[in-house]
Amino acid sequence: MKSKTLSALLALAALSCSVKEDRDDCPCVLSIYPDGSMEQGMYKSISNSFLISNTDSGQQYFQGSLAGDSFAGGKPYKIRLPKSSVNVHSVFGVKTMRSTGSALRIGEGAQADSVFVYSSQIDCMGEFAADTLHLAKQWCSMRISFKQSDSWQVDDCSLKGGWDGFDTGTLAATKGSFFFEAERLKENSYAARIPRQGDDSLILTISYDNNRFTRQYPIGQYIAEARYDWGKRELDDIVVFIDRAEVRVVVVVPTWDNGNDYGELEI
Repeated sequence: MKSKTLSALLALAALSCSVKEDRDDCPCVLSIYPDGSMEQGMYKSISNSFLISNTDSGQQYFQGSLAGDSFAGGKPYKIRLPKSSVNVHSVFGVKTMRSTGSALRIGEGAQADSVFVYSSQIDCMGEFAADTLHLAKQWCSMRISFKQSDSWQVDDCSLKGGWDGFDTGTLAATKGSFFFEAERLKENSYAARIPRQGDDSLILTISYDNNRFTRQYPIGQYIAEARYDWGKRELDDIVVFIDRAEVRVVVVVPTWDNGNDYGELEI
């Protein structure tokens, strides 16, 4: 199906219209501009997939990946399409998450990929049209920081929940088992990329003192109390401060839109 779609596009690209011809049958040239919030070099290093289809009939005009240099220097990617209303859907940054239909799911023991998505409907009824990607961040970077203490030491911490990914079209969280042992950044500091959550059931488990003492925190409830919104188009990041007497959750506006952070939270 993909090869047929690309062959049709190549045939369409070869079409040209002179001033003497009926221009109603001429293709529309759609220019897709990159999201200026992302460093241009990132487009070469992360994966991408595009689906461009007719809004009314669902006919696929393009399905596949663009070359890494398609947006080099901020230039647009140009594609010729039949004149119509089209849907553009793109997903960037998939590494280990597996695709099941329109959903992306996290494998057992893994964390969320640093995935961005974008969808739009474009009027391509003229000979030229343009669109600009506005990539939405689909993971939450959680930084877990522990109060330093001479009387106890953190051995490890893990997160467990009932949501393992999201639908790339609706952005709804998908039900499934999620478990990840947070990465140790330095002493008393851990991090994990959390997928969208559909409820407040996320649990944080901490092991102390050579695994002789374990404590569980209903971190999903604490996040809800901090008024974090899992339904936002793009997800904010979270910092969790813990000592044995207190847990504090801080919602942090993500810094990726400044071109500096694409998956790790540094505070």
